[in-house]
Amino acid sequence: MWTYVRRGLGIGVTVGVVLGMLWGGFGLQPAGAAAPAQASDPSLAVSISQDGNGLYTVVLENSRIRVRYGTFNGGEHLETVMTDLIIKSVGEDQAGDGIDAAKGIWPATNAQVIYNGTDRKTVRIEWRSASNEAGSEKIEEVTIYPNSTYIRIDYLKWFVNIVDIGSPGGGTGVFEFHGNSCWTSCGSPRGYVAYPGSYYNRWPGDGINDPANAGSLNYNGWFIGGVYRTANNRGFGRVMPVVSTDIIKLLFSRGGEWFPYYQRTHVAFTSYLYTVTGGAAEILSTGRSLADQSTPPTQPAATPTVTRTRTATATRTATATATRTATATGTATASPTVVPASATATATRTPTATATRTATATATATRTTVSASPTPTRTRTATPVIPVTGGIKYYLPVVFGGD
Repeated sequence: MWTYVRRGLGIGVTVGVVLGMLWGGFGLQPAGAAAPAQASDPSLAVSISQDGNGLYTVVLENSRIRVRYGTFNGGEHLETVMTDLIIKSVGEDQAGDGIDAAKGIWPATNAQVIYNGTDRKTVRIEWRSASNEAGSEKIEEVTIYPNSTYIRIDYLKWFVNIVDIGSPGGGTGVFEFHGNSCWTSCGSPRGYVAYPGSYYNRWPGDGINDPANAGSLNYNGWFIGGVYRTANNRGFGRVMPVVSTDIIKLLFSRGGEWFPYYQRTHVAFTSYLYTVTGGAAEILSTGRSLADQSTPPTQPAATPTVTRTRTATATRTATATATRTATATGTATASPTVVPASATATATRTPTATATRTATATATATRTTVSASPTPTRTRTATPVIPVTGGIKYYLPVVFGGD
């Protein structure tokens, strides 16, 4: 299965605002969705701007966090990702090398505010590749609430994956996932498998065959996981629906890579991203609180397959018809004293030969293939990095945590 670790971005305003007011952003805010704090928050704000080159900057903030989507050079081209996730109480950024990034991400091509109330602010961001990539695009709606430490992201479209390579606590950290101590066995848990291995993987092409219901990692239909720095207990976490998430990879003690609906039909889903200042306990408590107030999607986690059918049909018809007719007529008359006799001979031959040959061959071959495991197209190097003789680099050992 190939994987990608990134390095490094419609509807009319009136229609968008109406939809946002009626359905909280494109209909993805169901009854039971995470309830925001209702106290007044003068800091609650959203803004969108473009520079001279048309590149977008989107900022959402409240009294506790500041989120910024900006554009920078990811190594091959410009990209728009979450460049700031700031815990305001300490002025510390958790975004590192980019959160909410993806394979194939490019600069944002559109951004607009679709809901601008005192109870929440929602912005819709769209990305489309400069070369269009066969029509692929990413569309999401990001919502911030008063006095909260989290944002809600409704993923309407995306490329392949969602990549978070942050800077928990200002650096690197340790992971914490709900249910890890019994994943996949309480007696012998799997532990936090480092990239490029998979922490969770039910995609059949990789042959790991983790349970579709995610076993002990499943908290009421949600994955809850994050990363924090033990020196100060600060970091960030995510809540992702189990039914939508086929693969989870852990990246360099700095975040995760999530594959929603991998090689399946994409269905819109909701995720929550949040900051913590209380380490492992807060990653779990905040994640569980968000999950308890939310309704996960219920569509089945169908097994992805790739099927190709090839049919070849050859038909040949040959018809030959030959017809020949010959007629000869002769008349002879005897002496006048003899009663005249008339002889007429007529010979007619009509040979007819008809040959018809029809040959039809039909061959149908059906081949079902499961593509090989994705290989990284571009990997962002984690920090710190130790140079070794010959220019080789390797990562420092990953420090693991438990729940």
